Amino acid sequence: MYDMNDLFNSRDVVGCKLNQIIGSHKYTKSNVCTGAGISRPTLDKLLNGEVTNKTNFEKHISKLLAFLSLTPSELMGGIANPFTDSKTLRDALHLDLQQLSQRCGLSIDELQKIEAGEDVPLAELRDVAYCLGTGVTGVLGDGYFQTPVSSMDYFVKNVPATIHSPGGFWGHLGILVQGQPKYLWFPITAYTRQLVYKNSTEKYMAIPCMDNSLLLINCDKIEELVLLDEACGSPVDMDWDSTVSEGEIPAVVYEAFDDYMTYKDVGDTPSHYDLSALLVGAIDHIIDICKIDSEAFASKLNTATIIFSNGRIQHLSLSYDVSDSLATAVQQIYEMGELLDNSIVTIEACDEVETLINFKNISMIQLPLAKIECDIKRFLSKTDNA
Repeated sequence: MYDMNDLFNSRDVVGCKLNQIIGSHKYTKSNVCTGAGISRPTLDKLLNGEVTNKTNFEKHISKLLAFLSLTPSELMGGIANPFTDSKTLRDALHLDLQQLSQRCGLSIDELQKIEAGEDVPLAELRDVAYCLGTGVTGVLGDGYFQTPVSSMDYFVKNVPATIHSPGGFWGHLGILVQGQPKYLWFPITAYTRQLVYKNSTEKYMAIPCMDNSLLLINCDKIEELVLLDEACGSPVDMDWDSTVSEGEIPAVVYEAFDDYMTYKDVGDTPSHYDLSALLVGAIDHIIDICKIDSEAFASKLNTATIIFSNGRIQHLSLSYDVSDSLATAVQQIYEMGELLDNSIVTIEACDEVETLINFKNISMIQLPLAKIECDIKRFLSKTDNA
């Protein structure tokens, strides 16, 4: 059962769904305004998901539902993805439906289904994600971390101070880890930059980066953090690498790469692996221009790199499902900057070996963001259903 609170929390999707319903009944906006007793500007704001005052939203959406003879549950009944951010991302990139349709090869009707939260094939979601420069998690709006967009941040219409707003490339984070001779560089959004400032006094930090890295940092074991705006010149004596990522690879490439590799190995048709010819061609192109070693890239998508404070580095191939211990540790560090239970975290490897890591002896762990975010969502779903 859905109520007004559910509609308010999914107001972007509700607006897209109402647009569909009004169109299917062949109503004009004038008909709707007269029948529901609301003004044209108010109707436009409802359909665009722009009514941010909850009281006003409930007042006017009630009139609109009464006119359409719908209950909240009847309206939401056909919505498989109530938090989809497809429209938000499209608006942030200054694209209309026609432009997005031309980019991804899907009809406007199909794109409207996605924006209205309807269930569509994964291959279509991946195409939309690629053309929006993000991942399927970003399109569906069900991610745990901020949604990254493979574009310069000043091209993205967003609110840098909030996790709920998509983020483009702001610049780089440089890290000099205790026990290591060189700085490590990672691309980040403006929101992540604020997280670094906010959490630098905490015991631990979790930093999502735009190159599919999720960094778990022991702040006591870090010698220096450097924040480098993209407009800055190359830093001196900091091991700068001009080839370091600027977040140019959309997150969907990391999400879909295992399926891409299976398709390349086995053959057959892309659709059997939830891929389209568009996405396969796009990944082929990225591999070519970025000179990517496909096997090494695929391996990194499932590997944890642990840097100990004594300088030792260990690489672990992660199991299909990460341990609840690791998922919980990431959540606690990201949300609170500490580990609540103890400093021991279990990492399960693909060979079924369980490695117990003492965070007190760790400088940094580099994890594959797409995999960890997927496992956190699975862990949270399991917890909610328990």
